[in-house]
Amino acid sequence: MALIIREIASYSSLSLLDLILINVFILTIQLLLKLLKITYCGLRFILTDDLCKDYTTEEGNRLSDGPYPNGWMPVAESEQLNIGTVLKVRVRDRDFVLVRDSNGKVHAMDPYCPHNGAHLGGGDVVKIRGEDCIRCPFHEWSFRAEDGVCVDVPYAKERKAPKGSTVKIWPCVEVNNFICIWFHSKGIGPEWFPDTLKGLKNNEKIYYSRIEYLLNCDAYLISENTSDLSHFKTIHDKPSSFGRKTARLLGLGEQLMEQTFQQLSWKPVEKPDDHKGLLEYKSYFKFLGFRIAEGHFHSIQTGPFMFTLYLQVKSMGLNFTQEMALGLTSIHANRQKFVLRMYTDRDYLSKIICRLIQLGFYSTIQGDCPIWQNMISLKNSIYLREEKSMANHRRWYTQFLDGSEACHFKDAND
Repeated sequence: MALIIREIASYSSLSLLDLILINVFILTIQLLLKLLKITYCGLRFILTDDLCKDYTTEEGNRLSDGPYPNGWMPVAESEQLNIGTVLKVRVRDRDFVLVRDSNGKVHAMDPYCPHNGAHLGGGDVVKIRGEDCIRCPFHEWSFRAEDGVCVDVPYAKERKAPKGSTVKIWPCVEVNNFICIWFHSKGIGPEWFPDTLKGLKNNEKIYYSRIEYLLNCDAYLISENTSDLSHFKTIHDKPSSFGRKTARLLGLGEQLMEQTFQQLSWKPVEKPDDHKGLLEYKSYFKFLGFRIAEGHFHSIQTGPFMFTLYLQVKSMGLNFTQEMALGLTSIHANRQKFVLRMYTDRDYLSKIICRLIQLGFYSTIQGDCPIWQNMISLKNSIYLREEKSMANHRRWYTQFLDGSEACHFKDAND
């Protein structure tokens, strides 16, 4: 560098000192730009939230015709429905309408006005004699959000509706920022309710990010995956499944990170919580071959569609607890929406850890998605002794099928 500066000085009117100062200035600017780029990448890494992938553009299996399992199913996320608004949702191959009243409570109802069949999803929320109602966009009949009874017809005598002018109301709860509807093939009311994440119940955790997949497959296959302990070894317990994809997302190159799984177990919970299943395992994370963190994973499945997940991470003498809520939505028997909502502490270090976990889950689940897309739910799966947890899961899951297993599971040659 000194020789180059002297050479330039010999052909210019600038002194050697001037050229050195110019060179220092240029190097300083380059260093500042690199620091700004690092800062930008760091902030982008922390602040970037959702990771989504749509597999429904790819062809998947079409063998499952249902039936749909009984239980609570998430149909929307809380932020989609503001106070005093209406939301149309489509699940189980049909429409429903959600209403959030002035007190913040959510109500779910059938979508069509009994007067002339107009879709209530295009209506609005109004107050009739102090009660929150949904008003039909066609003839402005108003139905009470609480019970679906029509309480106002603007052009009728005394504004009264004919007897029986009622919209069906569905059992609805809001938990972990999921809005859920209870479905049962025999019309039986709710027999249990989804659990609230501990961190949300005591107001210790905040929402940070989410992962979403759209898949062409049967919901059972995603549920069964939690009990398929052997697939953690064949699909996930290798650098290519976690390290390469996560490293690419971080822009770090290939196979710098890897994840291994140990002490895996799945079992049904005993009565009176026999509608729950429990998955536990330990996970170890390596960077450039060195173990940098270990985690204990604890997942509770409540019914066929709802999960609460807890991950305790230990790294460099620090402990972090991440909480997640997973909901499966059957848009159709063969189309599922998979949403994982992630919650963490308020400090920035916890958010960085949460972001790493999000990337890890996103890349890991991508190992399953192409397989789910082309699988069927076999009627007579062959389970090894080492796959006892899968057989136990099948028996546990059938309680939600209400005796319709023969319609749900298929022969290999169907």
